Amino acid sequence: MLYKKQNTKDSIIEGYWKKDVYTGKEEFPYKLIFKSKLVTDLEVEYKEDRFHRITFLITNTSGGGIFVDGTEMTRMKVDEVQIVAGIYGRLFINDSHAKKTESVLEDVIYPIRFKAIIGEEQVEMEFKRTISYVITLRIND
Repeated sequence: MLYKKQNTKDSIIEGYWKKDVYTGKEEFPYKLIFKSKLVTDLEVEYKEDRFHRITFLITNTSGGGIFVDGTEMTRMKVDEVQIVAGIYGRLFINDSHAKKTESVLEDVIYPIRFKAIIGEEQVEMEFKRTISYVITLRIND
């Protein structure tokens, strides 16, 4: 886009636009760096709000099922977050859903890059914009 100002030089803004709104120098405000083999599906949604959190919604193929003896199969959750850059306040785990778990990184300071350890699986991502994100993961165990 080219801005023309009177009595000054023209300026050009480089980057990406969505619905005529400048979204930044990157096409997406996040980057997937690595995901392990059994993470079969990964989607990221984002929205402008003031909460600055990253939410993981995790489903695994065997999670929430019932064994013959009546015990429940293990549902996967974020076990550990290894920070490469950035800061977050705390990790909150909500496992009250029937077939999925919800893990929330709260009070995130951006940019942040981390590796999330989910059982034996790993996902490494980087987030640049100060907004909230929802990461939906499906793990084929």
